[in-house]
Amino acid sequence: MGAPELADVSSGVLLIVDGDRGVVISLPSNETLQEYRSRAREDKKLRRKSRVSTAAPVTEDGVRISLGANINFSEEVAAAIASGCESVGLYRTEFDFFREGKQPDEESLVGDYSLVLKSAKGAPVTFRTIDVGIDQKSWDGVNMNLGVRGLRFCLENTDLFKKQLRSLYRASINGPTRILLPFVSTIDDLEAAHEIIAEVRSDLDFRHQRYDPKVPVGVMIETPAAAQTCDLMASRVDFFCLGTNDLIQYYLVIDRSDQSVAHLYSPFHPAILRCLHQVYSLLQPTGKPVTVCGEMAADPPSAAVLLGLGFTSLSVSLVAYPRIKRMIRSVSFGQLRQLAGQILKMQKPKDAEEIVRRTVYRS
Repeated sequence: MGAPELADVSSGVLLIVDGDRGVVISLPSNETLQEYRSRAREDKKLRRKSRVSTAAPVTEDGVRISLGANINFSEEVAAAIASGCESVGLYRTEFDFFREGKQPDEESLVGDYSLVLKSAKGAPVTFRTIDVGIDQKSWDGVNMNLGVRGLRFCLENTDLFKKQLRSLYRASINGPTRILLPFVSTIDDLEAAHEIIAEVRSDLDFRHQRYDPKVPVGVMIETPAAAQTCDLMASRVDFFCLGTNDLIQYYLVIDRSDQSVAHLYSPFHPAILRCLHQVYSLLQPTGKPVTVCGEMAADPPSAAVLLGLGFTSLSVSLVAYPRIKRMIRSVSFGQLRQLAGQILKMQKPKDAEEIVRRTVYRS
């Protein structure tokens, strides 16, 4: 049983509150309970190994890892910077966009995004454009995971998309800004987005409104189609973000919100490891930077796998940030690279996960 309504939970019922994943588990099985207790013990091990919160995220063998923060609300930005985060690797704009149940006007958005950039105090902020439908009621019966969302939604609602883009560009004079397009699956859609971006910039020029003309534009890799063709998109974008949450869901055909199959969701599945290895191999020759910003980057063992596969830029929630920094400082990048070669040959997710856990949580 997962994500229960509080009114339906009786007094004395055992609950697991997973703040990292945003999940409440009621009446967990013995196996689930043991898994969470094991995670708690492992987290204590990492805390004992490295207590220096102000230290840089550098591995034992001297490899510098870029570690940013995933942010949902503007109020969290100042806390992220105060905690030592060097960037906002993913700012989810839809939470502010519809916070009051209605669309803000362009001037309000410019003010909101400017505040975020000023709060970041010069740290780069990656703004992901809207990834939800405007009126959720209008989407009854539609699977939002596979329907009109992300860039698909923006291309069908161009007035809204243009308003957000104008606001982001106008705010960009207040700090380093990056624009991230989510749920991209075809080059045609990407080219259509670039045409709209060019139109927006031309409009700003006509109005003599200031903006940073060098704002990088990137793409989320979160669909199998994007994973397979990211090298073909590279010439049309400045950077990539790898969204493992949806990518794993689509590759394994598992709805993460469906508790009947949620236990099958594993970042250690051979298909996932091979997919990530392929993405890294396709993008490395292009020279385009890629940041992993999904939950896989927020759990020490799976984050260690990402390092082993070659990824050196991660972005995680504020809750996970200290834990991942401790993990980075307690491992050898070279050893993880060797380990990745080993687990890529494994057939069973549990076997791969076990060997990685032994490496990360070695005494």
